[in-house]
Amino acid sequence: MKLKLVVPIENFVKLTRVRSCRRLWGGKVHLAMQKIGISIAEKISQIAQNWGNKTAREWAKDLGFIQYLTIMSLNAYPHTC
Repeated sequence: MKLKLVVPIENFVKLTRVRSCRRLWGGKVHLAMQKIGISIAEKISQIAQNWGNKTAREWAKDLGFIQYLTIMSLNAYPHTC
């Protein structure tokens, strides 16, 4: 006996909206990483290198660090999907 999952239309609409927001934000984050995230990472990396941190040079190329800085920067401004 197979069970059939019935999902109310309201849940389907919410799920569709979440997916579209994800696609939208995914593109925005990637673009922002290229436009501002790399620049912020390079500045922070340079400051840390000037303080004597020898591993800081790698930070400017670390995609996880760049993505984190980008998202923090995007969160500084209110926005909606």
